[in-house]
Amino acid sequence: IRPSITWDYFSNGDQASVQLKKWINEVIDLSNSYFKSKKIAIDVINGPAVSSLNKIGIEVVDAKLILEQARVIKSPEELNCMKAARNNIRSARTRVTNDVWLSFNQSYKTFQKYKKKAYKTENLPVLCNSIKQETNLLRGAIENTQLENDGFAFLNLGYFIERANSTARLLDIKYFVLLPKKETVGGELDKTQWDLLLRALSAHRAFGWAYDGEQTPEKIVHFLILHPEFPRSLIYSLKKISLNLGKLKLLYGGKSSSANLKIRNILSKFYDLETNEIFKDGLHEFLTNFIISINEVSESIEETYFKGIK
Repeated sequence: IRPSITWDYFSNGDQASVQLKKWINEVIDLSNSYFKSKKIAIDVINGPAVSSLNKIGIEVVDAKLILEQARVIKSPEELNCMKAARNNIRSARTRVTNDVWLSFNQSYKTFQKYKKKAYKTENLPVLCNSIKQETNLLRGAIENTQLENDGFAFLNLGYFIERANSTARLLDIKYFVLLPKKETVGGELDKTQWDLLLRALSAHRAFGWAYDGEQTPEKIVHFLILHPEFPRSLIYSLKKISLNLGKLKLLYGGKSSSANLKIRNILSKFYDLETNEIFKDGLHEFLTNFIISINEVSESIEETYFKGIK
């Protein structure tokens, strides 16, 4: 058993190529010790990894069928994690409304049904749609029935920090990782990838309303970063984070925390920001700095309200 090495950009950013070399060296070591056939079975792999393995004489074969069958078997650790999630909300049963409990419990039962079925790749869209429907129902129950106290504020802080982080990372992956070669920018592949990004963020129809359906990288970037009315845009999440930090400020003595100051500083830069400025300075650089900043806000919230540091 060895520590896992990831080389994808989502996890490693600019160090992805360095991590890929480390992973290749691990495969070489394993090959020399355990398998002499110079073949390796992998279910999910990207182009750079395949090319690197081929260069050292190792052939990649598809392991999807074998692993799909293996995924049906759940380890004790996986089962314990599923039970722990349900036990957490059950332990706080008296602090959530009946609607929230029923919605969560129904979601749990739905996912239990999927757990009993054999996993197949073609079933993934159905599973993803089910997860979205169940989480939207739970979110609606929380919004419409829970008291808007400090617990509600903390829940929303986690919700919008995670949403901002996810939007930024998905946009960065499209622009930085999937960026087509120069001759194909603006081509069919590039347009398809932008369209898929909007659909992945449940933003396709809303974008059409806001921009009459005409898709350009500049408009999509503006929509996902600076549009104040789109719930998944970065500025929308920042405003919600600031709002909920303001509620906590009032509830806990009226003094601004370091998290309050940091979110105000980030927001002040967004208000006068233009899309051309983002592209001029580099979209990847902008998103990287944003992710670092929003993570610092999250750390400050933890230190202030859960560790009592500042």
